[in-house]
Amino acid sequence: MFCRTCGKEIRDEAVICPGCGCRTGSEPGRSSIVHIQKSEFLAVVLSFFIIGAGQCYTRQWIKGILLFVGAMISVLLCLLIIGIIPLLALWLYSMYDAYHEARRINGQE
Repeated sequence: MFCRTCGKEIRDEAVICPGCGCRTGSEPGRSSIVHIQKSEFLAVVLSFFIIGAGQCYTRQWIKGILLFVGAMISVLLCLLIIGIIPLLALWLYSMYDAYHEARRINGQE
């Protein structure tokens, strides 16, 4: 059996997926996992304005925080002129990754 949320292989009697923590629907009286859709557009817009916010929206907390910290370091390096390229790269990656993670959550990828 596979988790419908993250795709990880789980035992048939498992009630909670060890990979993502979602309920599997194997519990008596439960027929399916409650799954919240994520807007790809909102994920990109959040990352457009705040680097890493789209990742936090798609529940990738550590990645979002690391992207934000990397962006702040790049902003500080902009004072030395060398941080502009890493800042631009982090900004573009943040939007790209937020979009694809929202699509993955929605089952479109």
